[in-house]
Amino acid sequence: MKMSLAEYLSYVPDDLIVEILSRLPVKDLMRFRCVCKTWKSIIFDRSFVKKHLERSSKKIHLIITREEVLYDGFDYDYGDAYAIPYSINQLFENPSSDVDEDDYYQLNGYWIIGSCNGLVCLGGYHGEEDTIYEYWVQFWNPATRMKSRKSPRLHVNPCCQGFDPSNSIGFGFLYDDLSAIYKVVSVLSNCRSKKTEVWVYNLGGNCWTNIFSCPNFPILRQNGRLVNGTINWLAIDMSSSHYEERNDIIDPLVIFSVDLQKDTYKYLLLPKGLDQIPDNDQLRIVELRDRLCLYHDRNATHFVVWQMREFGVEKSWTLLMKVTYNHLQIPYPPDRPLLPFCISENGEVLMLVNNDVLNMTFYNRRNNRVEVIPIPNNNAWWQATNYIPSLVSPFQN
Repeated sequence: MKMSLAEYLSYVPDDLIVEILSRLPVKDLMRFRCVCKTWKSIIFDRSFVKKHLERSSKKIHLIITREEVLYDGFDYDYGDAYAIPYSINQLFENPSSDVDEDDYYQLNGYWIIGSCNGLVCLGGYHGEEDTIYEYWVQFWNPATRMKSRKSPRLHVNPCCQGFDPSNSIGFGFLYDDLSAIYKVVSVLSNCRSKKTEVWVYNLGGNCWTNIFSCPNFPILRQNGRLVNGTINWLAIDMSSSHYEERNDIIDPLVIFSVDLQKDTYKYLLLPKGLDQIPDNDQLRIVELRDRLCLYHDRNATHFVVWQMREFGVEKSWTLLMKVTYNHLQIPYPPDRPLLPFCISENGEVLMLVNNDVLNMTFYNRRNNRVEVIPIPNNNAWWQATNYIPSLVSPFQN
């Protein structure tokens, strides 16, 4: 007599089932939860979610924000924006391949703040000139396709003439190991108090909390980068005695680093010479393989990437690449800066995105070789966020 699957599974020890399931990809687990009630209970048990996450932590993916580029014969326009998970191995081994359309997630006006342990933090806002700006977040797990409700609003009063949200407020996302809480941090420039306020929202909470304030400064148009448990922004240190603003140079530039475990902040100095750089829009920070990096244009002839090998140690800044645009097979400096999306596991190959011509450029630091490949489906890729497929719930800790 043939046994049913349920009868067969009754002979398999529970600890063996847990061990086997914990080694499977999330997509398989989401199918297997329908096998029986016992498996569903195991898969969504908190201890199992933690065990599975620990085993998945080395399988780094990227969430890539991309838009379809439309050309009518005269001008370019952009279609809908999507967030799409990619395997880093896929990008290096078969970069011209695409992913299943079922994995596309339409952003509908949201932007990606960051990702941690498989949760992606999405940011949204509403506001017009001379009105109160409202910001909120949602948490999304691309692997389980679950998404939380909107958080409470963070209200920002544009009290200064010429208020620019991109320079007056910034966000970051992290997991606090000490409190076991997922947190969104916002730095807000308050022009009335002449202070920068640091606000925090906890996943599952009912309000934003102002945890401390510090001397005022503008951050420079980026999400905060998560490195070594801290959130980091490129900023202008207006508290410095050397502060001076001119038309083409803003001095001095620093990295503003917030540690939410200690509720403290500090400034990190840039590599020598980079605190005075024309056109600060061309100097940006990024996280590559858990290390803080800077990238910028150099005299419209070179593309440069720096890496902080030991976080917080300013003397550890190391020049990762300084390569001419000509060698990168770019005949002229791009209007939009090249974007370092990822670096290979051995640290030898960098993947750069050129949205002017919709190409991916792979630069090998060891042998100085360059390979250029078109981005699939005529898309522009604007942002890459490290991501680990997991079962972590976006609803509660």
